Order: sequence, then C-alpha cells, then structure tokens
Amino acid sequence: MKPTTDFARWLNAFRQDGESERGFARRLGIESQTLRRIYEGRVAHQKTLMAIARAINLPPEEVFRQAAGLTEIRLHDRSWLLSKLIEALSMLTDAEQAEILAHVLRLAERENKTDVEQTSP
Repeated sequence: MKPTTDFARWLNAFRQDGESERGFARRLGIESQTLRRIYEGRVAHQKTLMAIARAINLPPEEVFRQAAGLTEIRLHDRSWLLSKLIEALSMLTDAEQAEILAHVLRLAERENKTDVEQTSP
C-alpha cells in the first residue's frame, strides 16, 4: 500500500529497499495492520509512535512532531500553535491528554515560582 499522508511518507523513508510491508512493520515493532492504517492516514496511538521512535532510533518528540504535522514550528503565531496543539491532542486518549495537561500545569507552576523568586528582593 502507498503512504497517503506526509507522516506516512516520512515514515516510509525508513523502509529498506526491497523490505516488505510486513517486514517493515515487524522491524518497527508494530502490527502490519497498524502500519496499513498509518499509510491510510489514520492516527497512530502514543504507544505505536513510541515503538516507532525506538525502532528508528529517533527521539520520541521528533516522531510525535512528524505525526502531528509539526515540521514547521511557529511559536510566535499563537493561533497556529493552538490549532496544532489541539490537533495533536485529539490524537491521544483521554488519559494521555490528562497526563499532558498535568505536566503543562506543573511546568507553568514551576515557571511562575521562578518568576516570583527572580522578582523578590
């Protein structure tokens, strides 16, 4: 099957010459049906993306960035950033979304404490 999305095409670039789809999926540590779903443009779950990251020896954040279409980071453009965050979060389970929210809140709290400490006499 031919990859139909940017992420699927990016992932397919790691496929070795002559490697079957089944062999590629096995090497990635995922089911061949899961790889076909990715090729069809379906969203990959967090554990699938983590397995892919391990298999191709890339940091998980790079694989997640590719899967979410965040190849171009425009942090100064808040509306673009928020739309990409919402899009990326929609790929996750409710539990994964809650975990990320808790992490972001901890980071914000830590940043707030740092700001207070720096402004204290």
